[in-house]
Amino acid sequence: MRVLTSVLVVLFAGIVLGCTTFTSWLWPIAPLSIALLLYLLAGSERVNAFWLGQSFGFGVLGASFFWGFDALPLDWLGITQPLIGFLIVGFLWFFYSFVIGSSIGFFALCILPLARSFWLLAAAPVLWVAFEFLRAFAYSAISWGPGSVLGVDFSVGFAGYAAAWSSGLLWFSKFGGVAALSATVVVIASTLSLLSTGATSHKRVATIWVLFVAFCFIAWIVPSPIILVMNPGLVTVNGLRIVPVSTHIKPAIIISPEKRRTDSTAIANALRQALEQRPDIVILPEYARYVRREGQIPEALAADIRKSLKETKTLVVDSEPGYQNLNGGHPSIILIDGESGEVLKRQHKRYLIPLGEFLPYFVERALRLFGLGPTIDVVRENRTYAPSLESYASRVVEWHGIKFAALLCSESFSPFGYRSVSDGGADVLINLASHAFFRERSSIIFGETLAMALVHSAFTGKVYVQATNYGPSLAIYPRGKVPAP
Repeated sequence: MRVLTSVLVVLFAGIVLGCTTFTSWLWPIAPLSIALLLYLLAGSERVNAFWLGQSFGFGVLGASFFWGFDALPLDWLGITQPLIGFLIVGFLWFFYSFVIGSSIGFFALCILPLARSFWLLAAAPVLWVAFEFLRAFAYSAISWGPGSVLGVDFSVGFAGYAAAWSSGLLWFSKFGGVAALSATVVVIASTLSLLSTGATSHKRVATIWVLFVAFCFIAWIVPSPIILVMNPGLVTVNGLRIVPVSTHIKPAIIISPEKRRTDSTAIANALRQALEQRPDIVILPEYARYVRREGQIPEALAADIRKSLKETKTLVVDSEPGYQNLNGGHPSIILIDGESGEVLKRQHKRYLIPLGEFLPYFVERALRLFGLGPTIDVVRENRTYAPSLESYASRVVEWHGIKFAALLCSESFSPFGYRSVSDGGADVLINLASHAFFRERSSIIFGETLAMALVHSAFTGKVYVQATNYGPSLAIYPRGKVPAP
């Protein structure tokens, strides 16, 4: 019974840690949850240590992946039966949360001999970060499919993203991005665990808590290395004028001509409004795809936009889907010269989301065993893309003397993608995001990607600009680089 109670306690602690990565005000709980795991490990036997860590990991990943249920119903994938859709999403949520969460179970086994030792302070952060990256690599391995690139691009659920919400702790990201933040959180957790394990009186325990509260207060009042602006309208970087656009377009395999015209006209009006600010660059969200939709809008509106683009000589950063067939095709960023109307460059997406942009082989096999072959064929035919094998650093482009690089939506999950383009010379980091896959209920995934964006900007020291579908656009300025109003 005592072991079962401990398992349930760490399961709840793991859920809380998962929630801290997308809930700004919960960040002080992150080290406490890991400290509780370490504290319980210190008094456990080896046979139980793995399951304590496994339960904690399942909680972390279960909370981090919970946005998967926002994809319901799966009619946009051609799956019209609600029960089948729920079972598919539920199975995948449980499988990924359990399997990937086992990384913390193995962490618990490795750290158990040091749970009461001073060496915990050195070993726990290193091992924790190592297993986070191993988890990301394992995710890409078990998600292997026609759209895969093997690597550590999927950093959802990293403990360091909780520290991104702390203005003081965010400074540590300058030394190594989210890895440095995760290590910082675990150092704090290890310190709390060791002090609590050796506490012999209520007075000493009270002192530990007072010191922790004081530390959190200091970390909260220290000025952040970055400044976040939601819906900035106009972003200026070294004289370059950038306008990120927000849209509200739902994805679907089948869409009526009337709905397509309505959506296309809404995007065109948003673009025309952005051009009124005479920008050098307009960024459209991933699902906008204005160039592809231009034929669906009234000719007078299209002509007005072409005229404005030519007059302002604006560069439009747009996107387009891959060719939807079993051979894949690259979802792409396209750069359009407004003056000539020509596509200057296409940059293909490197990191694709399993299930959303391709079907992992093991998932396909599993679902076919349940008699869902026809449904799987529909999904494969309409949602199978191919990844680019080009490096992130190849994305750097110069416009009006300023270098920028754009990544497409889920590519912001990569802990080092934006660092790569920054090292390649980019002065501005751009993301074309879409939360339309999650419809109006995008708060979890938006919170997770926002924490990632905060880390990207602080890690690189560069301005980060995001245009968003189903969410606000945003700009993140490193402190000292915010332009005068």
